[in-house]
Amino acid sequence: MPELPEVETVRRSLLPHLLGTRIGSVRIHRRDICECRDERNRRTAPTPDRLLTGDTISSILRLGKQIAFIGESGRVVCVHLGMTGRLAVEASAAPRPRNPHDHVVWSLPHIRSLTFHDPRRFGGIWTFPSEAALRSQRWSALGPDALLLTGDHLASTLSSSTRAVKAALLDQSVAAGVGNIYADEALFSANIHPMTRCSRISPSQWHTLAPEA
Repeated sequence: MPELPEVETVRRSLLPHLLGTRIGSVRIHRRDICECRDERNRRTAPTPDRLLTGDTISSILRLGKQIAFIGESGRVVCVHLGMTGRLAVEASAAPRPRNPHDHVVWSLPHIRSLTFHDPRRFGGIWTFPSEAALRSQRWSALGPDALLLTGDHLASTLSSSTRAVKAALLDQSVAAGVGNIYADEALFSANIHPMTRCSRISPSQWHTLAPEA
């Protein structure tokens, strides 16, 4: 499953193709992978306009494993890749046959498209009317981005917990973006056994696990 570094690589790879680009149209092939919300957090039907039809991408954000496309109108499309999801920019002089796992396709200028492809459908798309709605309705459940973690945050959040430290690090409300691979690597580098209870980890060990830049 893609973890924070892989998702950040996807975000950076999309920037030159999408930033400042106007979306021509949107084709929704699987509506059940789209969840649309309004300002009151009520669920609404997925429609092309909610997925940025006619809008221009002004920024591409990321928190943890999630990517958000912000339109000049303020509308937002948030994508979680899950296990097998990917976002691909393609160029073709002639439309190719649709792959059954291509769930949403955004048309771009110069005969290009952005496709959300997800064979196992563990990922998904969420739309919001504003960045504020995204942050309050979806991203508020996430902890700090793992790239910004500090030992002080981990100690204050977890030092009284009896959970195994690896399980705690995989909790996205503690650290957004950490997955199985990077939790193992970070704990190995800090010389902390993954099954150690958080309450038994010293302040110095928390700072070794998440050193400040």
